[in-house]
Amino acid sequence: MMTAWAARARTPAGRRWTAALGGLAAVAVALLYFRFTFMGLAAPEAMELAQLGRNLSNGLGFTTFVLRPLALPHGTNPLAQPEMLHGPLFPFLLALIIGATGASDLAIAGASLFFHLLTIPVVFTLGRRLFDRRTAYFAAALYALNVEVLDVAGSGRPLTLCIFLMSCLFVTLYDLAAEDRNDDAKEASPARVSPTPRGRFRLAGALGGALYLTDPAFFWILPILLALAFHWNRRRPGALMALAGPMALLALPWMIRNYSVTGSPFFGLRGSEIWMNTGLFPGTIAYRMSDHDLAPSTAALNALMKKLVANTARETQALPMILGPWTLAFFLPSLFFQFSDEAANTLRRTGFALFLAVSLGMALFVPRHDLLMAFLPLVAVFSVAYLLHLIRQAGNSSLTARTAAVVALVVILFPLAGGVARQAPNSLRRAAAVAPWLHQYSRRGDIVFSDQPWVVAWYADRPSILLPLREARITQLRREFPGARWLFLTEEARAFSPMWSAIHDSFYQWNNIVAQARATGQTLPQPLLIAGPQPPLFAALAGFVSVEVGTDPGAVLGVVSPAAPKTVPTPPVTQPHRP
Repeated sequence: MMTAWAARARTPAGRRWTAALGGLAAVAVALLYFRFTFMGLAAPEAMELAQLGRNLSNGLGFTTFVLRPLALPHGTNPLAQPEMLHGPLFPFLLALIIGATGASDLAIAGASLFFHLLTIPVVFTLGRRLFDRRTAYFAAALYALNVEVLDVAGSGRPLTLCIFLMSCLFVTLYDLAAEDRNDDAKEASPARVSPTPRGRFRLAGALGGALYLTDPAFFWILPILLALAFHWNRRRPGALMALAGPMALLALPWMIRNYSVTGSPFFGLRGSEIWMNTGLFPGTIAYRMSDHDLAPSTAALNALMKKLVANTARETQALPMILGPWTLAFFLPSLFFQFSDEAANTLRRTGFALFLAVSLGMALFVPRHDLLMAFLPLVAVFSVAYLLHLIRQAGNSSLTARTAAVVALVVILFPLAGGVARQAPNSLRRAAAVAPWLHQYSRRGDIVFSDQPWVVAWYADRPSILLPLREARITQLRREFPGARWLFLTEEARAFSPMWSAIHDSFYQWNNIVAQARATGQTLPQPLLIAGPQPPLFAALAGFVSVEVGTDPGAVLGVVSPAAPKTVPTPPVTQPHRP
């Protein structure tokens, strides 16, 4: 019976049914994993991109409500601050989705999940083109069931779009390499060489430009693609122009816009990260500073060199987690194995060059190791191909192949159960529950000081200034922007300084006391008032009073008196947190 089923599966109709059933199973696993793990947007990047998409959908242009002190000098209006960190492609797609379905966590997460599902058949196509159907099935399963990929699939982040675009780029580059392979097999006569496949070169250039518009870190692949086209141009005249045209059409307008807004054409404000994550400017603390604080110096250059070494080491250590330990175990030896298809070997070299360009380029900035997941489809295909080669070397018995398939399935599926079990409460989710109160209390034109401005921008739909590092900057911003009348502090603010910790804890305790007094019918205590002249932070925030937001709040509110609300309305439920 099993033999008859296997024979039917080898027919064209059987192969189509097998592919369809495998695709449906992958979709079902992704949707079930999403159903059991999604509790709302939990990543700051997802919230920030979501509010960018909503602003685009509302006709506000590519503007942001997340106001970093480092970016404020580059904009003239905090209520229409141009976005300077993120690429425009994913927010534009979110704007289309929000316009069609409304602004919700589910819509944003659905966008990233959609691109994850869209990538699965592309990975299958890549494995089928390079090797065979068996490799394609296993590689697609390896990608579709990867717990790290599934975690980002429903996160609302643009990483799945990056993976999709990069997978399409790999398929296109393989087709171009296969054209050269086929021409090499013909007689060495110009008349026998195929014409330049301009359509594929244009597609490769468009995909490279789209990757750059998704995340500036992929700028580093553009020179590699141009160099590759230059090499091909010697044999196929017009290849360089065919690739460079769409790439320039997509990338150059964005570079010109970046230069006009920030003075940095390639990376926008993210170019400032060159000096961040060093001993002088740890982490991303420089985003809370003024731009003149980042002036280059000898000490800064020394710190930059140390950062390059440290970031490269961290990327190397992070690779097993990003790409998967057993996947990497078979991929590394596959780098030194000569496959029979020379086009596949060419793609492997090209993919490795793109990987090095992105990883070394990212070492200049604040580490974002997860972007290297864009190369996971190619890694999966070559890992599976090398594993199947080892199985064939072992005798190619059906028992060996089935045993390897079962072991691989267990290795892949076991982390999924752990991924569902390890879901834990997120502090940003608790803060998001308070944001509707802020939206209802405040009015259009109000600006909020916060340690989590992305939460305020998305869930409260209000412009929010990331807490400046220096107290004098707070005083200056209050003078420049009279609408800066609100505080939104989460428990993360406690790490900023002892004084911020004192303000948060005092407001938090006051909220609990008020809630207890309401429950027992006692007299409500007076709101807490921040007053100076000492310490300096209290002087900078003089006039802010605490605002009631219920017991055990995930965030506390403060407002400049006498604008404090007199009543406590029930906050509206505007964002669904579960699918």
